[in-house]
Amino acid sequence: MSDALGMAAHPLPALQRGKPEADLAHLRDLVEDRGVVRIILGLPLEMHGAEGPMAREVRAFGATLEAALGLPVVYEDERLTTDEAEERLRETGMRPSDRKRRRDSVAAAVILEAVLRREENAGPAADGSPADAADRGTDGEPGEGVDAGE
Repeated sequence: MSDALGMAAHPLPALQRGKPEADLAHLRDLVEDRGVVRIILGLPLEMHGAEGPMAREVRAFGATLEAALGLPVVYEDERLTTDEAEERLRETGMRPSDRKRRRDSVAAAVILEAVLRREENAGPAADGSPADAADRGTDGEPGEGVDAGE
């Protein structure tokens, strides 16, 4: 989740997936309570950059979210974000069992930070949108919001 100015990413607990209806209800509540304007999903690209079966599953989930929540969904490359999250958690001196519980939430914050940093560096586009078209996520859309899980 980012702050209102889109300057900082704050990890939320990872969504523990259950029944699709319950997951959507939880996300709908989160969107309403937090004033989310768009959703970022980590896109699990293969190391050479191609989209494999997991990326297709994420895109299908994103289409479901977009239809159910009425918000744009942005896909952001998530390669190596779990490694970065693990390193950040290790630097805090946290025990391995505690790191494991928080890893996905921190990885989601890493993904959001990448989007926010790219948009900050790009500055507003001529049309007033947050980022220049050359500096957008993997789907060409600007990114900000909540990562619904990795």
